[in-house]
Amino acid sequence: MLYEVEDLAVLDGPAYARRLDQPSPWTARMMTRYIGMRRTLCKVTAGDGDGIGAACLVVTLTPAEGRSAALAQRLVADVLPPLAGRRGLAACRLFENALPAAMTREQEIRGRDDAVHSALWVTGYDVDVVASLAGAELSAQRLTDCGAAAVEHAIFTVAYSLTARRGVGGQDDCAGRIVATAGLTTMLEWQ
Repeated sequence: MLYEVEDLAVLDGPAYARRLDQPSPWTARMMTRYIGMRRTLCKVTAGDGDGIGAACLVVTLTPAEGRSAALAQRLVADVLPPLAGRRGLAACRLFENALPAAMTREQEIRGRDDAVHSALWVTGYDVDVVASLAGAELSAQRLTDCGAAAVEHAIFTVAYSLTARRGVGGQDDCAGRIVATAGLTTMLEWQ
């Protein structure tokens, strides 16, 4: 699931914390099924394109020792720019961990969430084009050459997208624009 907010403070604020600390009975039952969650509150460092396609590729990255700045620079200057304009793709973003996610009641139910250092997110309308990036421009070898020490790929399909100004039940309790895309959460929250 992916949440886009106007300000990271929304995801670190009391209204959102209340939601996570007081899960509904249905949410509490579902949390027991989540294994290996990674929830990271990220800033968008770079990106291009608009929209959300039917497929998303998420590449999580951990930089090699002492290579964090060099990795980010290579991704921003060399890797991302050619992607957004490619046929079959809609948008690409580089997310970087910006804020530790607080422990919540939902985490107590499912187990402590892991975090990621950074992630590349690419979405498009042609699932084959999106998937092919994992073996080409965004391959583990290419990203290791750019300065990554650990690289993981995951492909998701979009089940639905929701844009809202109001929280659950129409209450404006989590101020900010929230976009939810099934399968991926950023924060970055996925299995």
